[in-house]
This record gives sequence, structure tokens and C-alpha cells, in this order.
Amino acid sequence: MIRKAKFEDLEQIVEIEKSVFSNPWTVEQFKVEFEKDFSDFYVYEEGKDVLGYIVVWDLGDSLEIADIAFKKEIQGKGCAKLLLDYILKKCKFNKDCFLEVDENNLRAIGFYKKMGFEKIAVRKDYYGKNIDAFVMKLTKKEVNNAKSG
Repeated sequence: MIRKAKFEDLEQIVEIEKSVFSNPWTVEQFKVEFEKDFSDFYVYEEGKDVLGYIVVWDLGDSLEIADIAFKKEIQGKGCAKLLLDYILKKCKFNKDCFLEVDENNLRAIGFYKKMGFEKIAVRKDYYGKNIDAFVMKLTKKEVNNAKSG
């Protein structure tokens, strides 16, 4: 099931974040997302277990996927696609969508390409010394196609 994230989810969310990323967000960073009027924060759960989450910022003329992660044991099983599709449909995104991804995260890069994202830039040392980020973009046209597909 996909639903809005709650404070009670933070322990599980931070656990996933720490298991997936080398430079994870802190619990305080996640708490702030509940206070931002431009932030949408959703979880994907089975029963009471949070399996993944997404933080999306509506920045007016564009959207930014600020954070998305799933437990390692369910990665590659279609859950991230379900969550991203849900967000695109629910929020009726009709503007460009951006994200940053670690250049070494080939699985995520492949997933984003399948979803229609294209690499448009590189941010040097974004994740630390010698760890660049690819900036990827899903254009309005592709967002609209994703909503209907």
C-alpha cells in the first residue's frame, strides 16, 4: 500500500536510508519534510512494514525527487516503479521532474532511464570527494506519457 508518510514511520525510514546510502539523511532532515509546504512524502508498505519511501518537492515550475529508497531485498521487484507511477498520477505532474543519482549507482540509473529520465548534467563531488551525481530529467511530455502508461 502507498500512503502519506507519518512521524511514526521515521524509525523504519531512517533504517532503510542508512542501509542504502553512504551519506544518508538524518532523522532531523526527514522531520523537516513534514513541515515544508512544497514537500510530498510517501511510503510503500506491506502490513506495518515500510519497504520504501519517496520525498518529492514541488518547486513551482519543476519537481525534484529529493530522496527515494527501498529495502535492498525488494529492490528490482517493481515497487519503486509503482511508487513513482503513483506519485506522478496522484500529483498530476505536468512539469519537468529532476533528480540526482550517484554516478556509481548503475541499478538506479537503469531504473530511471526505463522510467523516461535522461541524464542532463553532472554535479562534481556531489556525494563526496570524487563521487559525482548525474542530474536526470523527466520532461513534461514523458511525465504525461508515464501517467497514461
